Amino acid sequence: LLADIETGKVRAIVVYDLDRLTRKPAELETFIDLSDRTGVALANVSGDVDLTTANGRMIARIKGAVARQEADRIRERTARQKQQRAELGLPLGQRFRTYGYSRDWQPVEDEAEIVREVFKRASSGETRHSITRDLHDRGVKTVTGTDWRYLNTKRLLSTHKYAGLQTYKGEVVGKSSVPALIDEATF
Repeated sequence: LLADIETGKVRAIVVYDLDRLTRKPAELETFIDLSDRTGVALANVSGDVDLTTANGRMIARIKGAVARQEADRIRERTARQKQQRAELGLPLGQRFRTYGYSRDWQPVEDEAEIVREVFKRASSGETRHSITRDLHDRGVKTVTGTDWRYLNTKRLLSTHKYAGLQTYKGEVVGKSSVPALIDEATF
């Protein structure tokens, strides 16, 4: 967007509210400078902010600071919620389900067998590359339906949840409420 404004391709911007343009004061200052240079028009649906006047720029800066503070508060609340869930042993939400488990964290038995196999083979000294190549050659698919790759094996072997352990920011914080597919010794 900034590049298109700079080249004149974009001459006007409509936003619902100023915080939809940016929530970072530094980015707002960049936009104000760009607006001064190019004369790009800004329409704010929830109330116009005239960046061509000192008063309009002040209002934009205040609104930007308030929006940044709200974004920071959301981030803090989300982090606290994630930490609390982890400490209670509850799994965190994620885009895709974890291989070996259904969306409601129950074992998917055919995938769980693959998980157990991978851990057994790795603990007996077989390389990740060898395991990966075999799974790929056998047509084992990931939860997204793609071919098995080295990164899938690497992630699987580093997922504490398979051993019934809960982590937060890479550290084990206790037992998980998710059923273990392997024992801790195997992990």
